[in-house]
Amino acid sequence: MKEYKGKRYIICVNVEPEELNIEINVPKNIKRSKVISENRIVEVKSGKFSDKFLPYEVHIYTNDLNFQDLFDLKKVEEKIKKRRWVVYL
Repeated sequence: MKEYKGKRYIICVNVEPEELNIEINVPKNIKRSKVISENRIVEVKSGKFSDKFLPYEVHIYTNDLNFQDLFDLKKVEEKIKKRRWVVYL
């Protein structure tokens, strides 16, 4: 957990090639946390919350519920899937 300008940020990485359900402990005064670039909020109960991680997935959480996302990961993923990439060697 890092603090920047009075807001807290947690960067979590699944380093395993399998899906994981994890539990994260946070300070008890945090009641909700925003998942940056995923447009979702996780509820914190008794100083912890749970979340699901796909293989090698990264989540960044903040207690700044008004954090303005620079981009929406779901929209970026959709654009990537729609494009046809050709690699020339």
